[in-house]
Amino acid sequence: MRKIKKLCALTAAVLCASQGGNVNAEVITTDGYVLSGERSNGIAEDAGGGAYNKAHDVVIQDATFLNNSALSTEEHYGYGGGYANGATNVGSTTAVIRNSSFENNAAYATGGGLSNSGIINEGIINVIFSGNRTTYISGTSEEKDKIDGQGGAIYNDGSINGNGIASSVFNSNVATRFGGAIMNHGTIVGIYNSSFSNNNAKAAGGAICNVNKITTIKNSSFSNNYTENTGGAICISQSIDEKTGSIDSIEDSLFHGNYTTAANAGGGAIAIGDPATLGIIRNTTFTLNKSAYGGAIHNESTNGPQIINSNFTGNEAVYAGGAISNIGKILSIDTTKFINNKVANTEENRIAGGGAIAEEGTTSVSIKNSIFDGNSASGATAIGGGISNSNPTLVISNSIFKNNNATSTSTDAGNDIGAKGGAIYTSSNLSIYDSDFIGNSISTVIDSDKAGELIAIYFSFD
Repeated sequence: MRKIKKLCALTAAVLCASQGGNVNAEVITTDGYVLSGERSNGIAEDAGGGAYNKAHDVVIQDATFLNNSALSTEEHYGYGGGYANGATNVGSTTAVIRNSSFENNAAYATGGGLSNSGIINEGIINVIFSGNRTTYISGTSEEKDKIDGQGGAIYNDGSINGNGIASSVFNSNVATRFGGAIMNHGTIVGIYNSSFSNNNAKAAGGAICNVNKITTIKNSSFSNNYTENTGGAICISQSIDEKTGSIDSIEDSLFHGNYTTAANAGGGAIAIGDPATLGIIRNTTFTLNKSAYGGAIHNESTNGPQIINSNFTGNEAVYAGGAISNIGKILSIDTTKFINNKVANTEENRIAGGGAIAEEGTTSVSIKNSIFDGNSASGATAIGGGISNSNPTLVISNSIFKNNNATSTSTDAGNDIGAKGGAIYTSSNLSIYDSDFIGNSISTVIDSDKAGELIAIYFSFD
């Protein structure tokens, strides 16, 4: 059920070089070279439609990469539509990419705007990535199927150090498989003060797909990114070659209006696969994100996050977890608000569970100092307007549940229908301390002896 999978030719009339394109483009072989100005309409068979770096400490500053392409042939993959930074086996390094733009570049395989297989020492600072894309179509070859279509703006399997990615803009980039803006197979020290909007990927990670290491994401915004399957904004997963994604922290950030489109997709904003890791979500806001499971967050990992001092408002799921769906392990939720989240479906034989949280994990979870207000579950059988729980042990303390609702929409009195638990539905151990329940409710569209059970908390033990 809703499992996150392991992740992982164009032609041109004139091909001027296999690496480094034609008009105003070059293969860089001089250490310390400074690239500035415009590189446009370049075409390369393999790498770097605008420019390809084989040297050390190259500086990209005040540069524009526009309408460049890296194409694929039988011998070559096609990566770095705008700029390709070498490979670690030849020691290629870029000192910094700063005050530049990558617009409408394309790569057949990876990195529509930028492909990094080497080292970017000081990071990517104040750079705009807009309208870049991968153009991969499946079935070219078994080997290419493993890597192609990744990283609409950036593909990284090297290192981005120093300032990481800072004060940058990612808008309307597209990947035909993973990572609409960024596909990370390498290491990124952090993403700071950056915005991601309207990016999309077909398979996973509308903005970012991470299968290795991103240390932190801070002071950044993710708006209206989407994917078909997992992680409308961010997907953290495991790659086919067994790399495992991890992010230590997401802090002081905003996720708004991100979504997935497939019927059984998970994580409108963030999806965490197993055994991937997300350490802490702190001081972060999730609003109006949507998915089938986990309108904001879907977690399958046994190394799921702590959630601290965050806000979930107006998120929506079809089947489970208007804000959060957890079938792995979430360590704790502390000082967090869940306001007007909902799970709603109209299928007669499906359950709508957990207007705010659907907890189906395998280890104990603590929720404390938190507020659940105006959340709802609506369906033929609606369970837990605030929380539905089948976790072995759920402990709630110093929290408030008010105006949450479970509504059964079924018109078939013969089925096992009902609205169960306006605030909480549990089929497992539940402990509640020093908490308030105010104005929670249940409702149905028919009068049935199964229609409504226990307004605030419903206990089900088979």
